[in-house]
Amino acid sequence: MVKTIEEILKGIINKEEIADSEFFVGTIKQQTFYGHRLLFALASEVWQKMFYGSTWLETANRELAYIKIPDFEPEVFEQIMNFAYTRKVQISSQYIASDLLRAAEKYMIPDLHQLTIEFLMENLTIENCVENLELSQRYENYFLKQKALDFIQNNAMKVIFNRKCFVGLKEESLVELLSLNKLQVPEIELFRQIIEWGKWVCDENNVVPDPEYLKQCLEKVINFIRIEEIRAPDELNEMKESGLFDEQYIDNIIKMNTQEIVEMKSRKMWLDKGQMEILLLCADNNETDREDVRQSILFTGIYKVDIINAFEEIPTFEQIKKYNAIFCYSHDSFKNSIEMGNLLAEYVENGGGVVIASYPCLNNAKNQNVLAGKLVTNDFLPIIKGNRIINKHCDLGEIPDQNHPIVEGIKIFDGGDWSFHYDFKLNQDSKVIAYWTDGTPLIIEKRLQRDFGIVLVINFYPVSNKSLKDSKWNHLSDGKLMISNSIEYVVNN
Repeated sequence: MVKTIEEILKGIINKEEIADSEFFVGTIKQQTFYGHRLLFALASEVWQKMFYGSTWLETANRELAYIKIPDFEPEVFEQIMNFAYTRKVQISSQYIASDLLRAAEKYMIPDLHQLTIEFLMENLTIENCVENLELSQRYENYFLKQKALDFIQNNAMKVIFNRKCFVGLKEESLVELLSLNKLQVPEIELFRQIIEWGKWVCDENNVVPDPEYLKQCLEKVINFIRIEEIRAPDELNEMKESGLFDEQYIDNIIKMNTQEIVEMKSRKMWLDKGQMEILLLCADNNETDREDVRQSILFTGIYKVDIINAFEEIPTFEQIKKYNAIFCYSHDSFKNSIEMGNLLAEYVENGGGVVIASYPCLNNAKNQNVLAGKLVTNDFLPIIKGNRIINKHCDLGEIPDQNHPIVEGIKIFDGGDWSFHYDFKLNQDSKVIAYWTDGTPLIIEKRLQRDFGIVLVINFYPVSNKSLKDSKWNHLSDGKLMISNSIEYVVNN
């Protein structure tokens, strides 16, 4: 078979016996490479002037040209050489990619620059996204910058808590990062990480991080913290004690928040005993997980929550009719999925509101974890059961109606590494209240005939990563409020 030009050129890379140039490369590790001036000159204007310009006349007649390259290590120069011969590179690490960008700039090789940028854009990780943001700024590459910012925005919690990549940021990059409008990180956590960044800057300058110097150091970044979005008094007091903010301003926010909580606890609730009674009706044999969901329901302080484990028993309608709403999810099998569906349907027909969290709505008739019976056959569900589990990181996406009461106060929802949800299709007369960032419905409601209750589906597994570590939704985001708001909505509507 006749060899291609590329194959021929690849075959003469670093062949000492036919080379006319000798490159002494590296300082930490040193290695000699053998090459051809013509091919290097065709790849780079800098090499062309070096090998064939007037400055090279004194060595032009030598059998071998001797070139020292101390500022690149052998594994990097090997790829520079591969590019000169084949216009291809095999990048194996972030370090090599970073140095290839430096080489592309030094030797004026735009195609090498582009190949390296493409590699960086395709290989963004939690560990390198911040470094690549800084590379995009250094080499003024808009596309890498946007790709890095999008990645950071979609993985903000992990990036912020990765000390290795967050602490050590240049101020310019930190400002760029904090300027993102949809940075999915609670403000208090962002504040704490900014403080750590400021302490690092102090250490770099051999200065004790006292409040005054820290305030000076953080002057350009601290105002990105949206203090008014913080609700917890202890968190606001933590910020107040830092000495970085106006104390009177924070006191006013605490006062306003206190008033909001009072109003929230007294708003349109038909209560007999001062609290709504909610039934957590689940099939879950893990007591810790059940309690995690219960605590989410209790988040706003306006509910009393009882738990019935439907793995062990399916209650009667007489047992559940006293509750103002039912929250249903499964991890284990319902004792009888048809009886469970019939029970919920009867509850809805008598005006009760039901919130169902994803898994019971899976389309699998043989699986006792899912709901069956009249709730499904009578089309009470707002969705057509999903077939596919989606296990990939997602966040809160589009909210069609920003004034909907379920999304009130919700700023951030981080689904975690799995973001466990399904590819639901909408049922007739259903309405999507919010979407995941992948476009899948996140919250869906269906209003049934007059005097019937509302059936609401929240398309995520309700146990947080506080109980199940990194795999489920981030307990620092607004999942608790989403669950609590959903229950209040089906009660009051």
